[in-house]
Amino acid sequence: MKNLILLSTLSLGVFSQNSEAGLFRLTNRQYGTANAAQQAQLDNLFNQLESEVNAKIPSADNANDYGEALSNSQAASTGLLGADYSTSFHKGILGVQLIAGTKLGDSQEIFKVLQGEDKLQESKGVGASTALYAGIPLSVFSKDEEGWMKWNHVKAFIGFMSLKKDFSELSLKSTSLSAKLQYKYLPGNMNRFTRWNGVDFTAGFIYSKVNIGFSKAFTENKSVAVDGAGTATGSVAGTGVISGDLNTFVVPLEASTSVRLLYALGFFGGLGVDLGTSKAKVATRLDNAAANFTSTLGAATATPELDLAVDKKGSPLGLRTFLGTQLELGVIALEAHLSRSWISGAWGLGASVKGFW
Repeated sequence: MKNLILLSTLSLGVFSQNSEAGLFRLTNRQYGTANAAQQAQLDNLFNQLESEVNAKIPSADNANDYGEALSNSQAASTGLLGADYSTSFHKGILGVQLIAGTKLGDSQEIFKVLQGEDKLQESKGVGASTALYAGIPLSVFSKDEEGWMKWNHVKAFIGFMSLKKDFSELSLKSTSLSAKLQYKYLPGNMNRFTRWNGVDFTAGFIYSKVNIGFSKAFTENKSVAVDGAGTATGSVAGTGVISGDLNTFVVPLEASTSVRLLYALGFFGGLGVDLGTSKAKVATRLDNAAANFTSTLGAATATPELDLAVDKKGSPLGLRTFLGTQLELGVIALEAHLSRSWISGAWGLGASVKGFW
């Protein structure tokens, strides 16, 4: 659960991305009795402090891209939510999932992120979704095989999870709801060591909402030499506060297949089309702001400011491929998967534990 909190915090990224723009600014600069040359040196001090803080917060120049990356990342975290794509169960299945979505930075590679060479904190955006889901074959109600709809070929899934957690710097509230039907279009076959599960078509809806409040304190100190006035020192401090709302509603249409080897090791993959909406609304502010400057030139002062408001929608259409692996241990299975949204460029990384019979 702690990893979910961290992923959700990163999805808002307030203290993770580098910034060349001046989202944090020192305004209303006063220079005391400094002359023009000395004012330029004091400006250098102000600018250094700005740069130190801006290295820890998003860029003001790409706020729209930032919001769109968050929306698409959250949408990517819902792709395989609330259903099973690799287990051949006969009576029912119950599972819990955690899926993270991310839009990587321009120089990042997904496999380097998985290996730990590239940091997830440097992504343009990250989202997270969780679900507790259950599935049953509709053959428990009817074994009718007449007509085009063979009920013994259909499985129904429903998923839900509501999570609320407060920590010293973070408050998180997330909700997910999903319902899916899965139709066995082509039956599989089985031999002594392998089992092909055939081809499945899956469709339904997924709703995911994440609300986050996050705060982080910072303090930066710098000093510069000033001609004829010794050394000027400056410090800025404050608490950056973020509030964010990520909302996603998706209708996925998927085709998938899976295979099991040696009774335990499974692999699955497929193609999905996602129709829907995703939206990120993020705002930041600076609390308890303070700026202090010391020099022999009188009162040098400046006002610290931090302001960002993002309200952006993601792509309404997604084309997604996915693949995964599963280890079956009796009636328990452990699953991991990776998906790629080719229109938005976002990735999904998921894990689940499930019991089946």
